Amino acid sequence: MDSNGSRFTLSRYATEEELWRAIVEVIPSTLKESIDRKKSKLIEPYPGSKEYILNDKNNKNIAVANISEIREKEVDWCIYIET
Repeated sequence: MDSNGSRFTLSRYATEEELWRAIVEVIPSTLKESIDRKKSKLIEPYPGSKEYILNDKNNKNIAVANISEIREKEVDWCIYIET
């Protein structure tokens, strides 16, 4: 983890549930209770890309997890915290 966010790696075939669990596991503890899964969403801004928009209960964007690198069997993700 760095000062602006967190990084993690998942299988290229990970489910949305596995992605969510990885995000919750690595996100700073100060934000864990703020995240509202029902208000958050997984999007594909363009083909081959994915972003998980993390919102709080007021639908305010608090972080974004996006793909930073795709390899044959794994995908690296990075979480950027809104400041």
